[in-house]
Amino acid sequence: MRYLIILAITAAWLNFNGAVNHLQPPHTRGGAISSVGISNIKFSGDETAVYNRVGVVIGWIKDAIVFNYEGNKALAFIDKQDVFSFAYGNAYLGLFHNGFFRDKTGNAVAWVRGASGGPITLPPLDRVAPIFMPVIKPITPIVTTITPIETLSWSNQSWDDFLGR
Repeated sequence: MRYLIILAITAAWLNFNGAVNHLQPPHTRGGAISSVGISNIKFSGDETAVYNRVGVVIGWIKDAIVFNYEGNKALAFIDKQDVFSFAYGNAYLGLFHNGFFRDKTGNAVAWVRGASGGPITLPPLDRVAPIFMPVIKPITPIVTTITPIETLSWSNQSWDDFLGR
């Protein structure tokens, strides 16, 4: 009985202090990963969080592949500065330049840490990167694109609109 009380107090303390649950990706909360704690999770360190205009994580970049929030679906890929969708025949979506994802008109849709030369960004709300599925980057399609003039404005497009979802 004493061990059960100690276990309950420890679990309540961990949840109160947010030591595990608020830093885990949503699909792993309550699962095996969250039960081992943050210090036991190993990441390769090359994941980059993608933030919306208010600083909330909306996706991830790993090895020039853009993943969804959970990290389990590849949505787009970056080739040089151009962003192409995995859906719709590798359709051209816009640019990724100076840390900003930009739509076809040059307005910012999303950003990563260290972004410059764009609209004002709010302090990001960080979280631990999920475990990513391996993805083979397709051959970049040959397209003629007109490079938009980069603006200091936010786009009217949401992240989902930008990705064509």
